[in-house]
Amino acid sequence: HRFEKSELASSMVAAINSIPAYLERSSIMLVLAPVCRHFDDSNRICNFASWRRRGWCRMEAFSALASRTDVPIMQCASPLGTPVMMGGQQIFQLLP
Repeated sequence: HRFEKSELASSMVAAINSIPAYLERSSIMLVLAPVCRHFDDSNRICNFASWRRRGWCRMEAFSALASRTDVPIMQCASPLGTPVMMGGQQIFQLLP
């Protein structure tokens, strides 16, 4: 089944619009950003720094911060790393 362009666009808009509501119903936002190679480009490394540069990720973090409910953000950068809580000041450091 192939989406028509207008169906796909409508689905994407609905998904984007649902992010704040989804986060308000969450008890925590967990950021899993281990060091790994990019799926499509093995020369590119992905990690917490690359996560912070992605627009979607910043939008999700700001949505959690602006939520009407308390949605703490926990970040873990490696399989053996200790998860850490991200505070409001750290969210603002997400800006490029």
